Amino acid sequence: MALLLFDIDGTLLAPRGLGRRAFDASLRALYGRVPEQAFPYDGLMDVAIAEKTLALLGVDSDDAAVRALLAEYVRRLPAERPASREGFLCPGVPTVLDEAISRGHTLFLLTGNLRSSAYVKLGFFGLEGYFPGGAFSGDALRRHDLVPVALARAARGAGRPFGSSETWIVGDSVHDVRTARDGGVRCAAVCTGTTPAEALRREGPDLLLADLAAPGPLWAAVEGAP
Repeated sequence: MALLLFDIDGTLLAPRGLGRRAFDASLRALYGRVPEQAFPYDGLMDVAIAEKTLALLGVDSDDAAVRALLAEYVRRLPAERPASREGFLCPGVPTVLDEAISRGHTLFLLTGNLRSSAYVKLGFFGLEGYFPGGAFSGDALRRHDLVPVALARAARGAGRPFGSSETWIVGDSVHDVRTARDGGVRCAAVCTGTTPAEALRREGPDLLLADLAAPGPLWAAVEGAP
């Protein structure tokens, strides 16, 4: 069966800026301000977000500054726990995850979140147990370099390797589609993030879905792959 590498923000969790308040609070605690110029976080790795934010503040974005900012962010993130799940889960989640497991597929993460922040966010909604591991920001400098990291870790966990044709990234941004293409694996793009469907379609994913609420086409594509 297939290896499904899930993105988090915009794919599993609705794009409601979860984490941004903790990030902004961390900037105010460390530097007394946030950048006047905002930029979208979707598809970017946490390390890259920290580097770009510090540059916008005119602060030297060396390794020490990035580590300090991300450590403060991770420390503050648990305080963002929502009062309920209402509106935070993307359509079809977690049902699609239960169905994937029942069909024999292996679930892993491939995300721009740090490992610690990824599991904090998933833990808000009881999703952490679906994912025994993954590849995260800090595991590689470029997003597509997370693919071999995820493949190696998944192979160790499953006790067998996964080929490129049976490995799928499930994500919501053009970065997910490009990561799959550059990493030599397949991609199911979903329109539940902030990226318009047409922009995703132009990138040429193997499969384009409105959401994961009716995953029949996903199973047909994944299980019919040679």
